[in-house]
Amino acid sequence: MSIFQWKHLKTSLKKTSLLAYILAAESAFSCVITMGYRTNAREPLIKASPNHEGLYFDLYSKAAKNIGCELKVVRAPKERINKGLQEGIIDFYPGYNFTEDRANFAYFIQNGLPGGEVGVSKSSFKNVTDINRDLEGKTLLVVKGGLDFVENPKIRKRSLSDVSVDKAIEYIRQDLADFYIYNRSTLEYYVKKMAHKDIKIHPNCCGKPKPLYLGFSRRGKNYKEVANSSFNTKMVQSPKNFPVKLKLGSVAQKFEAELNKLSQKGYTNDLYNKYFK
Repeated sequence: MSIFQWKHLKTSLKKTSLLAYILAAESAFSCVITMGYRTNAREPLIKASPNHEGLYFDLYSKAAKNIGCELKVVRAPKERINKGLQEGIIDFYPGYNFTEDRANFAYFIQNGLPGGEVGVSKSSFKNVTDINRDLEGKTLLVVKGGLDFVENPKIRKRSLSDVSVDKAIEYIRQDLADFYIYNRSTLEYYVKKMAHKDIKIHPNCCGKPKPLYLGFSRRGKNYKEVANSSFNTKMVQSPKNFPVKLKLGSVAQKFEAELNKLSQKGYTNDLYNKYFK
């Protein structure tokens, strides 16, 4: 669904909730899992709206199909997608970093893809190994509704509703921003593919590679949870130490199990290599 379709949808449903609309549209299917993503491209993971082709669609549509469901995709600005997750209208966001605030409405499922962030800047920019120290007095480009990676108030922020890698690099080239932080594999892929001589990656700015998670709405019809007896109250809450777990037999639990199976069988890694290498 494109941003234009989304606006038309909101206009035409003044007396009907978006949830009711989606439920009506999905009534022909016994099981539909809705993935939400912002409108801009993040190739090779997903193309710009209204085209959803890419690694995300291949991976999640296969996992959904294998458990007897159909994958639907909704595209809108990140803030609206977050709201959809909070309301249970959208089932999941395909690559979602964990925060305690997000954990109030999202359950984090490992998807088998490599995660973690790196930074990008002009080639003349000094190497960044500590973003709160090295970006002081500089301008960081951020996405509305996205993560806030810095705590230093002396770092300026330019906030946009949607930011593609192309757009971020253009802002940096025009001195409208100094630095942009994004998924490691996507930025490394893009800069290598485009062979930008005036742009460089900062591989050590934001931590080491780590597992990538999807955020599954805890308020949707496809989600059910039970108390997690293994939860350790003395440890920091994280995707691996969470007070609840997925209820056995729920759509979300089956989806998680299938993604784990695809990863163990090597399908996810083969798919990643197909798109990134």
